[in-house]
Amino acid sequence: MSAALAVAGASALLHAAVVAGLARQGVAEQLGCPVAVSLLAPDQLPDLLPDLLQESGSTGSARINLFLYRVAPNMARRNQDPGAPSPLRLPGHAAPGVGGVEVGAGRLPQLLDLYYLVSVSGDQALHAEVLLGSVMQLFEDNPVWARAAIDAALAADAASLAQHIERVAITPQLLPTEALAQLWTATRSPLRLSAGYLASVTCAEAAVTDGQPPLPVLSGRDRGPAGLVPRITPTALHTNASTWTDLVLPDAQMQALRQISVRMRRCQTVYAHWGFGKKLRRGSGVTALFAGESGTGKTLAAEVLADELKLPLYRVDLARVASRHIGETERNLGRALATADRQGAILLFDEAEALFGKRTEVQDSHDRYANIDVSYLMQRVEAHDGLAIFSTRNRASLDPAFTRRLHYVVQFGVPDPIGREAIWRASFPPEAPRDPLQPIDLAQLAQLPLTGGSIRDIAITAAFLAAEDGAAIGMQQVLRAVEMHAARRG
Repeated sequence: MSAALAVAGASALLHAAVVAGLARQGVAEQLGCPVAVSLLAPDQLPDLLPDLLQESGSTGSARINLFLYRVAPNMARRNQDPGAPSPLRLPGHAAPGVGGVEVGAGRLPQLLDLYYLVSVSGDQALHAEVLLGSVMQLFEDNPVWARAAIDAALAADAASLAQHIERVAITPQLLPTEALAQLWTATRSPLRLSAGYLASVTCAEAAVTDGQPPLPVLSGRDRGPAGLVPRITPTALHTNASTWTDLVLPDAQMQALRQISVRMRRCQTVYAHWGFGKKLRRGSGVTALFAGESGTGKTLAAEVLADELKLPLYRVDLARVASRHIGETERNLGRALATADRQGAILLFDEAEALFGKRTEVQDSHDRYANIDVSYLMQRVEAHDGLAIFSTRNRASLDPAFTRRLHYVVQFGVPDPIGREAIWRASFPPEAPRDPLQPIDLAQLAQLPLTGGSIRDIAITAAFLAAEDGAAIGMQQVLRAVEMHAARRG
């Protein structure tokens, strides 16, 4: 796949993103006139404004133009030593593991720097200022487009340009007045209110090394090449999504989860724009530990974060990653992380103690290699530039050297009676029929020491019992479901 198509795909993505962003913000309604979004050279713009007025029948018009004036390969990335630390490594740049084991099957994909001049115009006072502010806000809120966002933005693209780009990160560029004047003079066009942006594009072309095929791009239909199982696919992000209102947690835990979201959404601002990336010793990703018994909301919290960040969530299948063969666990996890980097995906490690447990004393060769596994896994996860979530039911079993490196630790517990009552209430959808003759006593049910997951399971079981009885859901079915749950748990 050629870089030329990647350039076209990036421009199409930015165009589609601006059009969709203006629609969401209702900018045309605010201005009272249509807004055209174009990808034209500045000297082509003046002749098109009258056509826009004629087609719309409006007495006013406004325009946003994205002018690509320079394309350059990212030589700093391409020439980078694969073993050197890279605080802002782009997806697809795999890091080497310990003992010479490489992570990922391909070399660095082609990376391009695309320089855009965003110019705005309008025939009414302050229209240009409103338009430029809208674009700046859009790019500030959405600094990175990963695989899922690219597919969604270009879903209607007949040319299938989305398949040629893996990731686009956009950052504002300070253009001095002299540079702007030179651009407008070179195109022999009138000066317009403008801003500069750099789009860093990862092309969707993985080179083949040592006869190994490139890692396939994950989709909602793929299990994944290295123990990755889709938990939430890009499509699922927009249907039956889990939101913050689904979580019933104490304020401290909710605040910690929201901080994880903030750190992911604003990493481009802090690391790239404000220069903190230069001070990073490890990767720029985020690591979090979710600790607590089964059913306390660990997986649900991961799903909420995935929906908030509009990223796919993949669970690491430890049965396929862990191996008793020397070095195989490192290779499997490395491929999983490399694939997640390419997708911009969130990784969820269920029962993390299986991979990141306490180190054993070295008594024979097998113990020695087991400890090498843990050491390598911790190093490799630190180099991951995305969000990695580890869940465990037994925090004490984790290696202290691993937990010290985590950015966030969120403890999930059995909710109190007030929290349980709220979960009970939310577990019955509004459209579910309720029996008025035997109303469900939520306050009584809240006294049962159940986790949120158990409460939701019981509510669903009660619904099936009522459906089989040909009746609405009542307290009788709920109590039967509670007894069935208790018998199953022993």
